[in-house]
Amino acid sequence: MVYHLSHIDLDGYFCQYLSTKKYTQVKYFNSNYGKEIRLNLKKIFKHASQTDQIFITDLNLEQKECEYVQSFVDKGFDIKLYDHHISGKKFADRYSWYYLDSSKSASKIFSEKEEINSRLLNAVNSYDMWEEGSDLNLGCYLSEFINKDYLFYFNEDKIKFFNKHFNYIDFSIQDGYSFSKLEEIEVSLIHSRLKDYSGTIKQKLSQKYYKDMLKIPIKGKYIFLFDIDREYFQYISQYLLVENPSLIIVLISKNGRLSFRSKLDDVNKLSYTYFNGSGHENASGGTLSIRKVSNIEEGISTFLNEVEI
Repeated sequence: MVYHLSHIDLDGYFCQYLSTKKYTQVKYFNSNYGKEIRLNLKKIFKHASQTDQIFITDLNLEQKECEYVQSFVDKGFDIKLYDHHISGKKFADRYSWYYLDSSKSASKIFSEKEEINSRLLNAVNSYDMWEEGSDLNLGCYLSEFINKDYLFYFNEDKIKFFNKHFNYIDFSIQDGYSFSKLEEIEVSLIHSRLKDYSGTIKQKLSQKYYKDMLKIPIKGKYIFLFDIDREYFQYISQYLLVENPSLIIVLISKNGRLSFRSKLDDVNKLSYTYFNGSGHENASGGTLSIRKVSNIEEGISTFLNEVEI
């Protein structure tokens, strides 16, 4: 049996899809950061044995979590962690089962290390690392598809559905692959949504929203956005950074969560130092001290009080 714990974005789910291409029995566990990781690890170790394979992908662990995993490694459990968040480097240097490479997506690392391939891999990597190129729009489509229901990762049946969706797209772009009648219907529906890779609906709307933004709050080196859909933020922040490469984009959510984007600054250091967060040098996240933000003014005020300008 394979127990696979992964993140709740395209890169994280795609790692799990890749595992099903090599292993026939996989139990899925998905988590955001914080206590969710610890709860999922406890669930896994409650049922897993030394004969099982345990994967952790697209998640960087904290010290106590690493010590917890190491205690099972010492007991003979086969555990491998593949991640690309630079904030986990100190743990990757310390633990042999913790593999880190910040130059590529977790799914690309997982693919290379476990020798599993997919024709969608470059699209996922392009989206997660935000690399310009022909694969990026397909990656955007896949990300929007899996993120249409924020809480779906609690339901394993839905994860299986998304893996099936990945599988159909994966095979349908291969020449000469034969489907059953039922599969042909599902593939044709998918193709009807994939006719034009020139831009997803959210990408096009993001361009419109960006053009309509007459005044975006800028305080010091920070540009602030408030309560914007995750995908819209990904696109809008790219437009903003083209014209403002020296600034840091800060998205403040109503629940106090923060998302950062930058071109020149290490926002992973910013999120770790002030907001109990982590991530990449150019894309990271954290949380404010308050868990309910009524409006952007309150969010900006709280943010500036917690960080040194």
